[in-house]
Amino acid sequence: MITVIGLLIVAGLVGLSLLARGLRAQVEALREEIALARIEGVLGKDSPVP
Repeated sequence: MITVIGLLIVAGLVGLSLLARGLRAQVEALREEIALARIEGVLGKDSPVP
């Protein structure tokens, strides 16, 4: 019974790790798009977007 709980905990941690990695990649892609938009002059530097 303890091994089943341990495996569930490990599976949960792996799932959270993969989710965090995916979110990080999406945030990075969004930052690149914002940077390109600023270079092209679509967004100003005073824009509230980080």
